Amino acid sequence: MLDGNLITEYTNNSLFLIIFIKKANEFLEGCEIFMYCPNCGKENSSEDRYCIYCGSELIDNQNFPETSEVDWKYVWQQIQSVTKSLCKKIQRFFKRHPKIAFPVLAAVGCFLALSIANATVLSGESVARRYFKALMNNDSRAVYACLDLPESQFVNASEFDKFFRSLGYQAHNIGDYEIKEYTTSSIESDITSNYYITYYVRGDSSTHSTSVEVVNVPLFFGLINRYKVLSDYISSDFGVIVPAGSTVSVDGIILDGSTAYENYDRYSIPSLFCTGHDIAVSNSLGSAEDSFVPSPGYGDSYTVYAVNYNADTVNAVYAQAQNQLNSILTAAIARQDFPADIVKSGDADNNVADRFSDLKSRLYDTSNNTGFTNIQVTATTDQSSQQVFDASTIQYNCTMRFDYSYARRWQNYWSGETGIDNGTSYGQAAFTYVYEDGVWALESISFQM
Repeated sequence: MLDGNLITEYTNNSLFLIIFIKKANEFLEGCEIFMYCPNCGKENSSEDRYCIYCGSELIDNQNFPETSEVDWKYVWQQIQSVTKSLCKKIQRFFKRHPKIAFPVLAAVGCFLALSIANATVLSGESVARRYFKALMNNDSRAVYACLDLPESQFVNASEFDKFFRSLGYQAHNIGDYEIKEYTTSSIESDITSNYYITYYVRGDSSTHSTSVEVVNVPLFFGLINRYKVLSDYISSDFGVIVPAGSTVSVDGIILDGSTAYENYDRYSIPSLFCTGHDIAVSNSLGSAEDSFVPSPGYGDSYTVYAVNYNADTVNAVYAQAQNQLNSILTAAIARQDFPADIVKSGDADNNVADRFSDLKSRLYDTSNNTGFTNIQVTATTDQSSQQVFDASTIQYNCTMRFDYSYARRWQNYWSGETGIDNGTSYGQAAFTYVYEDGVWALESISFQM
């Protein structure tokens, strides 16, 4: 066997070789080891004390002078001896177990192939180079293949192609270019690499430059390097905030899984390209359509504050206002209480009561029994402006012009003569409704007659 102490003395500047030879001794325990004669250089058995060719004493039994230099010829001979013995041991093992020879050799071949690929095709510089060429060729599919992007409904090759076209890149006929890696002092430098590229465009004498940052996302427990380009094309954890109870779609894709956020629902999109997106919001009362552009980074959001009432809601509120207009006018002329069948909001009592009392006093004067004795609404016109509602208060302001026929009792102040006039006129009513518990409740009223 090899003398580890002797090798230590001869190779005190080469720790790796020392460990290698000692480990080889342990592995090859019991196997035939060859030694080389220091005089003639021929191979002898480790059991021989003297060279069988020239008779010189072999190295294991000689006293070497102390030296700090490595006898590299001797070390190389020792490595050759260990390697040769190891190969023979492996050969004998495969002869005894022929069925596992091919799998083992295949595994070794794959390992070597992966090692070569990691150092060449899969290296960070190779990925940065491919990404740069794809950009220069305006090849969106090749660019996408180099990026570290999570696949989803919103992030895929097809969506990236639309996004990439929106950037307006143009192909460049590049000439010579040079790529260099530059290091930073950041903590992330162990997993990311930065490359600086200078290049020329044919027909342009000036020098252009760009930079590419790649990150290593290894596979198979780190056996395979997987470098991907880091970009600012994505907005992560993008929030879409809409009035509670609404259905929302982005680019035609309906979102689900909302969380309550005050009077709103918040939908989270894990990743979204930083380009224009169409959003549509709808609920039982109305809808809204808009567009937005996310910002790169993490946690950006877009809020739909107001929703337009749909036609069904507008028609329903207007029909309700027409019916309640007749009821209120009839009760006021008859000096009755406010109609009990009209639902009022929780904040409506004072306003509605005061305005209704004022209406009664204006329509009929009880001190001399003069005023309207009959009013019949003949036509109404909706003069409400287009309205929206937000999540805090769902409110609708309905304004109507109404035409009416009337009978009015009068009295001459000087003579005391009385009579009844019949005629037509018009007025305006403004009703404010609040949507509470699925009902449009009256909050305030106002009349001009």
